Amino acid sequence: MRLNFIYILLGVLVALAIVGGVAITVLPGASAGDVQVVEIAPTPTPVPTSTPVPPEPDVGVYISGAVVNPGVYIMYEGSRLASVLLLAGGATENADLSAINLAVVVQDEDHWHIPRVGEPRVGEKISAAGAQASNGGRANSRSANGNAAASSAQSGQGSDGKVNLNSADVTLLKTLPNIGEVRAQAIVGHREANGDFASIDALLEVDGIGIGIIDNIRDLVSVE
Repeated sequence: MRLNFIYILLGVLVALAIVGGVAITVLPGASAGDVQVVEIAPTPTPVPTSTPVPPEPDVGVYISGAVVNPGVYIMYEGSRLASVLLLAGGATENADLSAINLAVVVQDEDHWHIPRVGEPRVGEKISAAGAQASNGGRANSRSANGNAAASSAQSGQGSDGKVNLNSADVTLLKTLPNIGEVRAQAIVGHREANGDFASIDALLEVDGIGIGIIDNIRDLVSVE
């Protein structure tokens, strides 16, 4: 009878172990009073750690002059002119690097001209109109000619009043969000080299323009 009682008690404890998550320890030859019940602590759930998202390059810089591969390069914020020159394949043999401050931090929409030996103006950033600045090699790259902007707005707008990507000039393109001097010049240059854009999404073929920028201007532009 006593043995049956022990078996019944063990059966109850096993059921409790299954339901409640406990461990049963029974010593050899133990009686009912010698049965030990040990609660098992639940395994802690690991807390997910978020991986920081690295920044994406978003500074468009146009470099020209005595460089191997002139063009538009998308840089990280805080990049210096030396890094842009390196991406452009470096300077040509006739470049006058002594006239340039390669440590300058470049800005979005910059246009830097790498001078050649003997050029009268050296190491300066060029504005949209082609004029050069003498104040430390930096200039405002946006045009201040309001009449030119108004004229280009009329010639570059589509029938729906939106900016026509196939006829708008640099000045009108710069009125679009996130489209500065460099990206506007890249759009016009791509259009002149490859013909009209077949769709708005064809802007993805332009250096420095991603889907995020396209989505921001999609409702403001057209292709005609």
